[in-house]
Amino acid sequence: MTTKTKAATGFPPARRVRAGKAVGVALLIAALIGASVPPRGAYAQARVQSPGEAVPLEILMGTLGGAAGGVLGFFGTFALCMGSGEDTTGWGSLICAILGIYGYGLGVPVGATLGVSLTGNALGVRGNVFLSALGAALGFGAGAFVLALVSEATQGNDTAILGMALVAVPFVSALGATLGYNLGARVRTPEEPAPAPAPVP
Repeated sequence: MTTKTKAATGFPPARRVRAGKAVGVALLIAALIGASVPPRGAYAQARVQSPGEAVPLEILMGTLGGAAGGVLGFFGTFALCMGSGEDTTGWGSLICAILGIYGYGLGVPVGATLGVSLTGNALGVRGNVFLSALGAALGFGAGAFVLALVSEATQGNDTAILGMALVAVPFVSALGATLGYNLGARVRTPEEPAPAPAPVP
């Protein structure tokens, strides 16, 4: 590794490779979410009988969406910061990493909300998207608090922190999003045909 290479990017090549892989995984997760949610024309086949039947899949897709949103939020914000052309070494890269954490904090609840609401909607559940977003934000806050405790207890163990950030925190955020979405939710009923006109006496 040369000083010139590190100074130009802010991170050594090995870390940039890991970052690229993480972004690739996030894009793959996002693609899987899009492929797993039934299209609008498939409502009749995907319809559930009650909102509760959709909850397991909503949580799963919300967790995947939260993980993808968090990774894209972190690295997207970090890349924009590093591409600003300003100081990308020392304090500059640290500031970009901190901004990336804020991007992660925005991306997780947004991804969880999208994963839950799109899945619920595709399964014929008419829920509350606003409460879903609120629940995702509250869930993220709870998960981030636990992440901080785990980080302190493990003395900054990278494996534990990464597992919490990519699995546990998005899962808790998805739980909150699912709870909010299903408060007062109902199953969308098929359009009934218009009643036949009354016979003319």
